[in-house]
Amino acid sequence: MVSSPRQDDPEPDDPDPHDPDPHDPDPDDPDPHDPDPQDYVEFVLSAVEAIPPGQVSTYGDLAELIGRGGPRQIGTVMSRYGAGVPWWRVVRADGRAAKGLEPTALARLAREGCPLRGGRVDLARARFRPAPGDSRHDETDLGVPTRRGSVQG
Repeated sequence: MVSSPRQDDPEPDDPDPHDPDPHDPDPDDPDPHDPDPQDYVEFVLSAVEAIPPGQVSTYGDLAELIGRGGPRQIGTVMSRYGAGVPWWRVVRADGRAAKGLEPTALARLAREGCPLRGGRVDLARARFRPAPGDSRHDETDLGVPTRRGSVQG
């Protein structure tokens, strides 16, 4: 007697719904749209190094400056590769420091003279925005890609 497959058994050629799609980008890739993730990492780290003492940028500010990825990709880069740069100068959009690193980050920011209020950075006073033409912090000096995707610098 031949048994027939049960209705809820997948066909042998059906993919397992729990297996990741091989065509989906790697969720751990800092920027899935970047053909060279190491370049993206370098752009992020260079941008963080350009933030002056006593000032901060948000994860979103950095993503906007670089022109690719978003705050989560910046956070991924910082968590994996940011130990050698002033990571404490990168904060969340509400001025809070990275989760789990708040005491250390706030202490370092306070030593640098960064304005703090209620356990957060006062973004209205401390947010770093590179001025156009400022040779010390112009995005062309960072070697970051412009919104058109070409690399300047």
